[in-house]
Amino acid sequence: MIAFTLLAHADVVMPAPGCVDGTYDYPSHDGSFCAPRQGETTCPDGETLRSIGLCVTREERECGGNSGPDCTYMRAEAHSACAPDGSCAVGTCETADRCAPVPPPPPPPPPPAAGMCGCMAAGTPGLAVAFGLLPLVVRRRGSRCCG
Repeated sequence: MIAFTLLAHADVVMPAPGCVDGTYDYPSHDGSFCAPRQGETTCPDGETLRSIGLCVTREERECGGNSGPDCTYMRAEAHSACAPDGSCAVGTCETADRCAPVPPPPPPPPPPAAGMCGCMAAGTPGLAVAFGLLPLVVRRRGSRCCG
């Protein structure tokens, strides 16, 4: 009996590390990188279109492989978000509408400081005035505040 052994060669492309909002992981045999999302008008569920500034470098590269001798492409790589003043350590700041995760809602306001109870009178003062009961509302308000 003759046994045949087939060897499988994996073609592994590692993901880019930590892409920021407004970018996506672009897998490549030339090295995976974070590419800027651009030209989008609708976003997938859980994402929204936001104006995002990214530090981007652009470089013309050869295609490689069996693409032919005169094949080149433009590689746009997003390195980070732009600083608040629009500066970048690497690349040029490019601001555009890009799909990104919906930001979380803002946190609730802090509770009032000590001694600031935020008391309110029960009922509507306008009705109390209309019925001549304003002294009862004022006395009631004082009794409910802070203790």
